[in-house]
Amino acid sequence: MSPHTKPAQRRKPKPLPHVTQRELAERKRLATRLKALRSLRGLTQEQAAALGGVDERTVRNLEAGASGAMFHSVVALAVAYGVTLEELFES
Repeated sequence: MSPHTKPAQRRKPKPLPHVTQRELAERKRLATRLKALRSLRGLTQEQAAALGGVDERTVRNLEAGASGAMFHSVVALAVAYGVTLEELFES
């Protein structure tokens, strides 16, 4: 390395937005429900993604409760599974 070259600086990770315990519980409940509905229909994550017109990664993340759900993705999967949003969010 030349004396005039600066060493590469590491970027600090962006802070995660604050997520409440209630939000985490809702994500987990939605994740469990989506996975159960997909399984009841005998679909793989890949098939569910194709049927709902969403990316397979979206299905995987939603079922893992890994990220906040984009509303249109949740609606698309509800339609693909043949349930209303009300039915999707039932306990």
